[in-house]
Formats: sequence, structure tokens, C-alpha cells
Amino acid sequence: DDLDSAVGFRKVMDYLSESKKLIIGHHMYLDILHIIEQFFFPLPEDLGEFKSMVRMTFPHLLDTKFMASSEKLQ
Repeated sequence: DDLDSAVGFRKVMDYLSESKKLIIGHHMYLDILHIIEQFFFPLPEDLGEFKSMVRMTFPHLLDTKFMASSEKLQ
């Protein structure tokens, strides 16, 4: 049912956060924002606090869209 699915997804998010593994995605920052808001913390209004929150929750993120738009790779 829906509750079991939500609980299962939360367990996956907790595992990813606790494992500190590299998470690779394409154009994923909005997804990360929603995941943090729904499963971890309310979002702060301050950008600096938000950045700290993201680094604390998922310390190793790699967005391939950001990489592809980097001047060094073009």
C-alpha cells in the first residue's frame, strides 16, 4: 500500500544519507530539494543554511548537467 511504499522510500533515503556515498544525477538539484523537504527537514529561508543542510544530508552529489555546462569541459 501507499504507506509501505512511503516508509520504504524513506529507508532508502536514510541509507543514502548515512552511507555518504556519491550520488550522481542529471539536473537533480530540484529533486534533492524536494527529498530533503519531504523526508528530512523543513527548508530554511537562508541560502547558506540550505547549502549546509544539503551537504550534511547528502555530502557527495554530482550533477552531470552542471558538469556539462562547466566552462572547463566545453
